[in-house]
Amino acid sequence: MVSYAECRHMCRKIVLQSYLLDGSAKSDPGDIGACGVCDFCQQMPQIVNVDCTSRVISLVNLMAAAGKERLTLAKLFKYWRGYLLDKVPGAAKLQANSQAQLFPMLQRDCGYIISRLVDMGVLMEKFSHTAYATNAYLDIAHEYRYIVGRRIDHTDGVGPYIFEFVAGELPREFGDKSRVANDDDDE
Repeated sequence: MVSYAECRHMCRKIVLQSYLLDGSAKSDPGDIGACGVCDFCQQMPQIVNVDCTSRVISLVNLMAAAGKERLTLAKLFKYWRGYLLDKVPGAAKLQANSQAQLFPMLQRDCGYIISRLVDMGVLMEKFSHTAYATNAYLDIAHEYRYIVGRRIDHTDGVGPYIFEFVAGELPREFGDKSRVANDDDDE
């Protein structure tokens, strides 16, 4: 009973089941066995699935418009968030044709989406080596070049690209008005 009272890393129901069933109960709080009402379950963040397909189309189009320019992660963040767009040839045309949209996202949201796209193989990392440094650049994977030129409001045949966000920490355009993206949000 002491372990039940002191446990801070697991659902209370699972702790009790584990004790009564000699440790054979599931111990992952995300499993179906979690009660959802104890103090541990109440403090767990709620996960919300968000369709980011239009963002992916916008990002891929911006990367394609950059042409042969090598895009580091930091530069890609700035382009996608609307900074330094005058350096991207044709960015204004992309926006006028509904092929790109700038999103007032926090840098960590941009990083999360981009890292998921790298994991999924939509974007690929390329490396350049010098005697003193190794630089990483991002490019569109060849099998996903079909996205280039798509309009953000016509997502047929693209994706869907659905990513998980913690409720209460959604990007502002998804309804969380407490988060405001600006230059001060860089971590």
